Amino acid sequence: MKPANLFLLFVFLLSSCAPIATVIPTPTTIPSTNTPLPPTVTPTLAPENLADASDLPTWIEQYVNAYGGKVTINGTEMDASQLTNVIKANPNSFTQVKQVNGIEYSFLVVNDVPLAINNNQTTWEAIGLKDLGNMVNIEIGDSLAWKTKDNTEIHDPRYFSILERNYSVITLAQGIYWKWFEPEHNGAIDQWSLYDIKSQIAILKNINPLFTIRVQPLLFAANNPDWLSSLTAEEQKSAIEKHIQDVYDTLTKLNVQPTEWVVVNEPYFKGSGWVREDSLYDKLGYDYIPFSFQSARNILGSNAILIYNDTANNSSSQTEYSYYTDLTKQNVERIKQTGINNIAVGLQMHLTGAVPPNETDLIATMQSYGLPVYITELDVDMSGIRENQQQIIQSSIFATVFRAAIKSGVCKGISFWNGVDIYSYPEDYLGKPDSNPTLFNDNFEPKQSYYTVLKELFTFIENK
Repeated sequence: MKPANLFLLFVFLLSSCAPIATVIPTPTTIPSTNTPLPPTVTPTLAPENLADASDLPTWIEQYVNAYGGKVTINGTEMDASQLTNVIKANPNSFTQVKQVNGIEYSFLVVNDVPLAINNNQTTWEAIGLKDLGNMVNIEIGDSLAWKTKDNTEIHDPRYFSILERNYSVITLAQGIYWKWFEPEHNGAIDQWSLYDIKSQIAILKNINPLFTIRVQPLLFAANNPDWLSSLTAEEQKSAIEKHIQDVYDTLTKLNVQPTEWVVVNEPYFKGSGWVREDSLYDKLGYDYIPFSFQSARNILGSNAILIYNDTANNSSSQTEYSYYTDLTKQNVERIKQTGINNIAVGLQMHLTGAVPPNETDLIATMQSYGLPVYITELDVDMSGIRENQQQIIQSSIFATVFRAAIKSGVCKGISFWNGVDIYSYPEDYLGKPDSNPTLFNDNFEPKQSYYTVLKELFTFIENK
């Protein structure tokens, strides 16, 4: 064999002995079947059109009924049905938009009176006093009517609805009065008082657990317990501290933390032809008032608002009021000297249609105290006023009070006293059926004065 052929044979044999190479496939990328889904978007509901508001006929009917069944709109007299149809046909003509604290609100407004509200994210709702009060930085409240004079408990849902819709502050009074709360010196808390307190707390929590609670009063000369007069001055001081502590502890056990307390109500007074007796004054003089506030500050804390409250202290010029205004100023100065700074003045303001307040005088009187002011028991007794004039005069008086309170810059709240005619102090307790002193009549219906107050509050809402 030729050498060249031998060489080729040798190469062939070597190559046949080499290992066979493994072929590694090129990886193939398989597209994922889990394609990301678009984010879920909850659709924003469009604001309800006013014309479609289901309660529109009710709001209009209540408003028109307060004015005798007919109102005049742009020169045309209408009943409730006619006005409702006009609003449905042209809702924009009855809608006003205001921006408050960065939130835009739409209002149903008829004759400058706001009747309903929509924050442009929800449905239309009936407007309440507290809605407008919050917008002008003034709290609106009422005392809770728990029992009538004949001791009948009050559980009317119409009344509870009024409280829920209109008020942010509720005054708790029944069950608190010292004379009945502690009938025996150093004795157990009266069980009936405890029952009243527990029952009222349960009602308020059911209506609105967010109510601000005011307790009124801790000390009230007309309701001092009989045994108090037999104590020495030092024993009376101890009794005052114990009573404040007992009331505080009672409410704390019920998971209630009131933020406003009327510490002293209607102390000793001599003037204008009569004497208001006070067993604490008899032993301690007016010094018991600053002592009581110091005790309240120590027990209730520095965040509680401590109120000195009296009647007829809302005028400096009207003779029938100026006596009490002067006394309030004197006692307020005594309290100020203690150095306590969480104090305020309460003006009861049980007014009458015969003696309307003067706006300028009321503003000046509020400002003269040099402290925050709360109107605590507002009502306007219309006894003796001709029936066809009652609503006009009462509406004017309520408007004056609200206007002055807001303009004063020192009034922080306005509360009514059992704010439905049928449960009011003049009508129920004094037996004056023609007094009609509140914003709601005996059938729990809003009166002209109610709509006047809504109108007055609305005028002070500024776009901000």
